[in-house]
Amino acid sequence: MVKFRKAIQNFFDNIANFKAELETLLTLNFRLVNSQTISF
Repeated sequence: MVKFRKAIQNFFDNIANFKAELETLLTLNFRLVNSQTISF
């Protein structure tokens, strides 16, 4: 469990280093319940 906590802490301590990778995982497109799509 200590290794896991250290890995998570390291990630958040260095989150700026992962900005490009994280941005590829995020989207601003949402599917609404009534099936309409909105984009920002």
